[in-house]
Amino acid sequence: MSQKLEALMSLITTRDNDELKTLRRERDRAVTIEHEATTAKKRIAELESKVNALERAEATSKKSLEYAQQQGQEAEETARRLADDLARLDEADKARDAELVQLRAKVDSYSAIEVSLVLKVVFS
Repeated sequence: MSQKLEALMSLITTRDNDELKTLRRERDRAVTIEHEATTAKKRIAELESKVNALERAEATSKKSLEYAQQQGQEAEETARRLADDLARLDEADKARDAELVQLRAKVDSYSAIEVSLVLKVVFS
């Protein structure tokens, strides 16, 4: 009976040891999985933070782009207006040059008449 009891005790001990080993493996596996889950949660939080920062940067970039486009349009309008003004001033300058040529011709004509009158008076 003592041998049967020892065999039974040995069987129970072996079974308990096997079960204990299995439980320890499961515990270690659970600890590893919990650690991986914690690491994954941290990584997700980091990525979400980066996504939020990128979305804010994108919004800022869009606003800057819209402002730059508006400034560009205003600059183009100003350039067109100034080009039109310059064309009008060029035309006015050409008209004044033509008028100046006519006035000089009249002055030359009057000078010639004046010289001829002076000569008549002097030689008469």
